[in-house]
Amino acid sequence: MQARTLKSDFLLLLTSSIWAAHVHIIGWLAAEMDSLKIVAQKSSPPAHAAIILSPESVFAVLGGWLLLGEILSLRGLLGCTLCFQECCYHN
Repeated sequence: MQARTLKSDFLLLLTSSIWAAHVHIIGWLAAEMDSLKIVAQKSSPPAHAAIILSPESVFAVLGGWLLLGEILSLRGLLGCTLCFQECCYHN
């Protein structure tokens, strides 16, 4: 086991505080985006709001695949494809 030094303690503190800052910023941004989404939904027709919000799950799945390495089943992939296609081609 390595001996703890002042440099290693400082680096550990620095990385933990950086992660804490990232979590804090992401939390505030998510709350702010949800608030803006609610305000935007109040001023738009329900059909338009449904079309705009429907690709949210598609982007969540793509983010999970890219960032977390999650694997999607064929059924899930087909559902995401249909949802995204509906959003792109709906008039």
